[in-house]
Amino acid sequence: MCTLTVVTGNDTYFMAMNRDEKITRSPGLFPEIHEFDGIRAIYPNDGDGGTWFATNECGITFALLNWNNIAQCGVDANTQSRGRVIPALIDSRSLSDLREVFGVSNFKGMMPFRLVGVFPSDQEIWEWCWDSLQLDFEVHAWESRHWFSSSLSDERAESLRGAACRSAQHESDAGSVPWLRRLHASHAGGPGPFSLCVHRQDVKTLSYSEVMVTPKYTQMSHFRGSPCTLRELIAKTRLFGVSAIQPFEIMPLVMELDFIQPRQSFISALSQGGRNFFGWLKRWSRWEFWPPYLFYPPVVAYIAYLGIRFRSWTLFTAANPAIPAGGFVGESKHRILEQLKNAAQWLPCSTLLACGVPSQRLAEAEEFMRQHGLQFPIVLKPDAGQRGAGVAVVRSLEQLYEYLTNSSFPVILQEYVPGEEYGVFYYRHPGDSRGRVFSVTEKRMPVLLGDGRRTLEELILADDRAVCMSDFYLRKNLDRSQQVPTPGERVQLVEIGTHCRGAIFLDGVDTVTRALEEAIDRIAQSFDGFFFGRFDIRVPSRQDFMAGRNMKIVELNGVTSEATHIYDPKLSLFDAYRVLFEQWRIAFEIGDFNRARGTRPTCVTDLLKAAREYRRLAHCYPE
Repeated sequence: MCTLTVVTGNDTYFMAMNRDEKITRSPGLFPEIHEFDGIRAIYPNDGDGGTWFATNECGITFALLNWNNIAQCGVDANTQSRGRVIPALIDSRSLSDLREVFGVSNFKGMMPFRLVGVFPSDQEIWEWCWDSLQLDFEVHAWESRHWFSSSLSDERAESLRGAACRSAQHESDAGSVPWLRRLHASHAGGPGPFSLCVHRQDVKTLSYSEVMVTPKYTQMSHFRGSPCTLRELIAKTRLFGVSAIQPFEIMPLVMELDFIQPRQSFISALSQGGRNFFGWLKRWSRWEFWPPYLFYPPVVAYIAYLGIRFRSWTLFTAANPAIPAGGFVGESKHRILEQLKNAAQWLPCSTLLACGVPSQRLAEAEEFMRQHGLQFPIVLKPDAGQRGAGVAVVRSLEQLYEYLTNSSFPVILQEYVPGEEYGVFYYRHPGDSRGRVFSVTEKRMPVLLGDGRRTLEELILADDRAVCMSDFYLRKNLDRSQQVPTPGERVQLVEIGTHCRGAIFLDGVDTVTRALEEAIDRIAQSFDGFFFGRFDIRVPSRQDFMAGRNMKIVELNGVTSEATHIYDPKLSLFDAYRVLFEQWRIAFEIGDFNRARGTRPTCVTDLLKAAREYRRLAHCYPE
């Protein structure tokens, strides 16, 4: 019992499927990536190892619907599950690969079904029909279409749901992803057994799955629950002044595709491959993009030297007695901000949403927003985080619900602060009356200008810097990678101020003024037991920042934070190591002062335990 929609384009296609089942059945497990004979595939699991909807890295997608308007010829319903059909086929690279597995014996003992397969390389849509005795097929043209199934009557479902779909074709955004999602949440004609989102006494739509295939990527998104609940959330967003329907991506998984578009020329493919190779070379030639295992060994060696010199390998953890392990890893960001309560004027509104039932967390979030007059966008991030892991700018209630539904960890909800972003690294030796601004980083979000000819993907690959992080930028901009920005249109690629997540870091030493240093020192000294770390600050303008006014501290990081101005392309690798060595020397010196005052450094065992716990949590963070 399902509704399936395919929307085709020249080089892309979308598919969406409502899974309608008895309410006693499990909604299934979220999609995961599987590998069969070297072919990766994404699909949700029905709980018994089968599936009703799957796509693979060749861009091929299968969907299975029950076939109810057919006589069942002596089939024992318990003999074979129809959910086993697609996993047996999903390793196919092409239509020709399917011939062997489509022997009649493969389906003996199964109830009747219809199987839809989409093959972008051939630009064909195939439909196989199994009536419990024989298998027939039909080839459809490469055009948008729908399939319907209902245990009450396939014909009735075809008539009523088909009418709703034909009516929706007249909407201005027909064929778009938002339109597709609205359609599958529709109660046209009233919620009931034949609405697209099904509601019966014993049956309802348990989940919504969606696939988007482009010449570069395939992505599956999955929502457990009736898609109409998303409609209700969309309606609620208007209470906060948001009139546009925002897209959602619930449990999205992405793979690169290995099929070549029929219309892509050899020269075009060769050119794109050359740009990808150029990006690889650029990454390795610019140290700011080196992986940690290549960049950090000299820093680790210097820390080991300092450990010998100061007679403690972990003395740096005593640099901030008020933060667990000095802020080495896994510390609570919310608790740190609470310690700055004496500097409340410098803090955005925020609250901690503890682990719990998603609906209850959503209610808590809505109530907090109401009490503080907050509107979207807002910021969500893990309470224990680093390097921007899991940080999201949320622009609608449905996106808020999505994040909370898929987060099994404590989450900070924070007021979104517009403007420019800076990182200010500060330290103060215990006993000194004033501290010092050690480093300032000016954070810029990468922006590309459209030319009216090239797609966003082509603009990324053609940009001297963006090509170095092209894989990341294309994943973050998957929905619009094939769009062609108009001439002069500014396209911002990311919105999180973290270097490893695409932001550009520049040396902001020219912004350091006496007013700024005094403001930062006042804020830092309001936190008893803090001596060393980096403030991440949002401010309306550069002038406000230099004057030390109108600043909001979105995060305070401890001993393992970096003086991130080192990632300015103007600085050499030698400059970076010189700054980091000085930074770690100061951390050990401050730790030595605090040790003399009675602060005990965290032992190695506890540090390793904290690192393991953080890795366990971070594994669940959204990208």
